Amino acid sequence: MSLRSFASLRQLRSALLPLVALLGLAACAGDPGSGSVTDDGRTRADAGDTGTTDTFVPPTSQTRLEFVSSQDVYMPFAGTAELTVRYVDFNDQPIADATLNFDIDEAFAADTRLRTQTTRTDAEGIASVGIVAGAIPAEFDVTVTVRGNDVLPAVFRVTVRPKDISDYFIQIVNASPLRLQKAETFVFNEAITCAELPSDPNLIVGALQSFDIYPDASGIFDQYPLEVDLLDMPLRTIVAIGSKEDQPVAVGCVAPLPADLEPGSAITVEVVLNPLYPSVAGVYRVTNEFDVFEFLPPGVQTIVRTVGDFLTDPGQTLLDLLATPPMCDPLGCPLADLPSFVTASLPGVINGLIEAFAPAEVQQIFSVGGDIYATLSQFKLAGDLSIFDEPDVSGRLGSCNEMVLNEIIVTFDSFETPPFNLESYGYQAAYGVWTGSVQASESAGVGYYLNVESFGLTLNYGQIIVFILEQVVFPEVLGPDIRSLEDFVSSVIDCNQIAVDVGWAPIEGICNGFRDALAAFVRDFLISQTASLDSLFQLATPVEGTVQPADVELLSGVTWGPCQLQLSDRDFTAESIGGIGADRCVWDSRFGAGTTPQAVPGAFYGTRISQTARGICGDGQ
Repeated sequence: MSLRSFASLRQLRSALLPLVALLGLAACAGDPGSGSVTDDGRTRADAGDTGTTDTFVPPTSQTRLEFVSSQDVYMPFAGTAELTVRYVDFNDQPIADATLNFDIDEAFAADTRLRTQTTRTDAEGIASVGIVAGAIPAEFDVTVTVRGNDVLPAVFRVTVRPKDISDYFIQIVNASPLRLQKAETFVFNEAITCAELPSDPNLIVGALQSFDIYPDASGIFDQYPLEVDLLDMPLRTIVAIGSKEDQPVAVGCVAPLPADLEPGSAITVEVVLNPLYPSVAGVYRVTNEFDVFEFLPPGVQTIVRTVGDFLTDPGQTLLDLLATPPMCDPLGCPLADLPSFVTASLPGVINGLIEAFAPAEVQQIFSVGGDIYATLSQFKLAGDLSIFDEPDVSGRLGSCNEMVLNEIIVTFDSFETPPFNLESYGYQAAYGVWTGSVQASESAGVGYYLNVESFGLTLNYGQIIVFILEQVVFPEVLGPDIRSLEDFVSSVIDCNQIAVDVGWAPIEGICNGFRDALAAFVRDFLISQTASLDSLFQLATPVEGTVQPADVELLSGVTWGPCQLQLSDRDFTAESIGGIGADRCVWDSRFGAGTTPQAVPGAFYGTRISQTARGICGDGQ
């Protein structure tokens, strides 16, 4: 078996050709005639000279010879080929009817010959000469000159392959956006499916030979020729792995190659290096931060303010909710028929009783009512971001990926609270299904970004408000036994005392019934409030190169830009999405409060917790 590259020989011959051509031209310039020189210095006519000679005509303008057929000619033994050039002037206009000489290097050509040695250019300036290969392997030049003009010669480099040897010309094509430093290439004389070959060059075994192919200064890979002895077996599989900064970033494979390759023939194999994207499938624990109050539509802000009003003026809020359609419709609006002196005095009586008789802790609950507003601009939602499939050859992720947020992190000025898992209370703060892609970039070394396309997120803001009240505000202020709106209302409103002060006994029963109904009604109403897909709460990450929109604000400490993946050096796996602090990923968040979506500041960061996404995408679990 012989498997060798002859690129180095070609490079040496190419480097010497200009020097040889210049030396030949210099010798011709000092030649007094067209004949050769005898030993005594006299000129004599060349053999076959007819006595008529072409008179040298100095060029009136710059002219040149161009290759029409390939400069490198590879021929099977006993095969034929055409050597074609074009003769043009300095304006790239063809020069017709010029005589061109084709001279074969007979010392190296063995039994290969030209069909003719002279020909004339046609109207397009094109001239061709046929070449017939012999049965003896050879490497030689065919030099093309213009008779009567000293234009720089065109030199064809011809190779006649020996019997039982075939040539493979490997053409590496970089389809990756990254400029590669080299392509580690492996050739096999057995058919191996591309799926069987790892993308890590250190893990490839069983190759017939491996070698590195380097690009030129512009990043383009030239053809890389190999000679293969067919007595053993022709090549069947070629794989190439493109590297940058010692990291595999692109891979290409061709299999199977033809098994019935003829001796002395040649085959060009194009190996396309497609981007090698890092492994991103799995589950990431993410923390999202939003200024929630900014994106609540006017109707929702009214609800939030109603909660605040209840904490500020519980008597009037109670009366408004239970006596004003349509708010009281589920209860039949029973307070609407109360005597006017009762409805006029009831709010003040309730507020006065709370102030006079409620424990200090209950009164404190109203003093932290403002925290409801403040925390909506400071809270964070945490949960899982799941990617179900690895990127395809274009970097595209699967059609379904999930974000499930089931943990709320709130900050109150009045007291500190740890994160609370909404899932344990039967709540889910937000859910959405999204699509996206992975992008490779050279903006900072070798970088990979996650692009999350705009997707709707169902945000259960009513549950968040109820949760803040029941699981944070009430127990922190009133004690661990007060964990519901019902508990809170019961601790605030003493129906018996109200009846005594009003002087109307029947109100006690009404108060007891509707006190509980009020709490349940407010709870159910709030929990049913969601920012659904129809409400156009949408999230997306910026794509590299995009400019921050004029209407998009940023949370403090983050910078507009794509969401960068942090990779493991060990196995080319994404360890996290974005980073902490200024490296957090930016959300281009928008909430459709009406016909015009409103931009909302947002950012997130996620750490991988599993390499396999759980469940079925779209089930919200």
